[in-house]
Amino acid sequence: MKKNISKVLFFFILLHPLLDIGATYLKIGSISISTILRPIIPFIVFLYLIVKKEISIKQIIPYFGIYILYCLIHLWTYKVNLTPFAYGSVFHEAEYLFHYGYLFFLMFLYQKFFDGDVIKALLYMNIEILILLGISTLTNTGTSTYLEGFGNKGWFSSGGMLGSTMTVSICIFLSQIQNRKDKVLIGITTLLMLIYLCFFLGTRVSFYGSILIIALAGYYFLMLLLKEKKKYLVMGLCTVVLLAGTIFLFQYRTNRAKYLDDLKDDIIDPDTGEVIHIAYDILLVKKDILKENKYGLNFYQQEAIINLSDIAEKEKWVSTDMRKQQLYYHTYLYQAEGFDLVKKLFGNGYLSNMGALTLEMEEIALWYNFGIIGFILFFGYFLKLSIEGIIIGWKYRNQIDFEYLVLTTGVFYSFGVSLFSGHIFFHTSVMIVIVLLFYLYDKKIKQMKEGIS
Repeated sequence: MKKNISKVLFFFILLHPLLDIGATYLKIGSISISTILRPIIPFIVFLYLIVKKEISIKQIIPYFGIYILYCLIHLWTYKVNLTPFAYGSVFHEAEYLFHYGYLFFLMFLYQKFFDGDVIKALLYMNIEILILLGISTLTNTGTSTYLEGFGNKGWFSSGGMLGSTMTVSICIFLSQIQNRKDKVLIGITTLLMLIYLCFFLGTRVSFYGSILIIALAGYYFLMLLLKEKKKYLVMGLCTVVLLAGTIFLFQYRTNRAKYLDDLKDDIIDPDTGEVIHIAYDILLVKKDILKENKYGLNFYQQEAIINLSDIAEKEKWVSTDMRKQQLYYHTYLYQAEGFDLVKKLFGNGYLSNMGALTLEMEEIALWYNFGIIGFILFFGYFLKLSIEGIIIGWKYRNQIDFEYLVLTTGVFYSFGVSLFSGHIFFHTSVMIVIVLLFYLYDKKIKQMKEGIS
């Protein structure tokens, strides 16, 4: 039976590119059909396993109960504090809670019941993505990565999702390629992914992320080989020089950053004619606060907006640097709210502020917006596994190999992208790659503890 379940889970991985496209093009009104279809297959598998008594209801009830209780309290807190300033309703906030629950639901199924070929499934999935990107480009029916016209994301809904999926996939491929019979196909696919990430997608994260991963993998490979075959030294050094040259020569591909930097001097306050140092939407809110507060911000939100505006003006911030503004606003708000036990434990709401101030730095958003309990529930497992991986690596350092090093790089790379770019652990399209990465990392850690190379 486990073999059949594994086949279904394998097939589910292959469906992801189509579900991702469906999220954009297959809608009934404002409801995406993919959003409904995506959880159906794993949920049916889950129910089947319960019926077959492969999963004990008594074992899962405590975890499910804690999750539901947390969600109810968080949503109650969100509703009580909801203002017209909020970016989303209680329903929209509940969607994000569902996303995190869904992530752990997938993690549970794949860790307990999947014994298929992870690399083959991930390889076929990325080949699908490349084919779909190619068709959309040849037919000129794709869309740009950014509204300003930069980059090409084909029919997919998000360039960030594509970049995260591919860069994490490259980590997984590199970690396993040495012992694969299909290494040629993996190598060609990885090369095509790198070309797309560096020259077509147009995001900084995908460009620098892919280069960083390849450079680190080359470094690990070189260091391990030096113990046995010093003739690879020249080859390794040439690889590093080549990658450094690539970054230097093709840095123009990240020209949206230059565009935004040039744009900053064109964003002015129509009332004063001066260049502004916060986003224009935030400026409008600040002006409203000083007049009538029609958005209904609470006292702490008003204070945070005013202080954000003052510090940005004083230090001459770049108005297009949204991450900086979001971080300052939420940090000030979190501190200003003081020791509100309910908010500290269950969060002050992910969507409780306007869209421009919705915190996209996931780990920090988990702590501020979902509270200490939310952070532990939704991020604790990944943090625990990463720390365990480092401890095991140190304890069994004589067993450290290329696979361990690259998988560890993938784990901390995913943390970094989640922190500075966002929408990795939140994004249902990227979740499957995160699940497979940590599936392999957990497996590698256990092998090292058991002395299996």
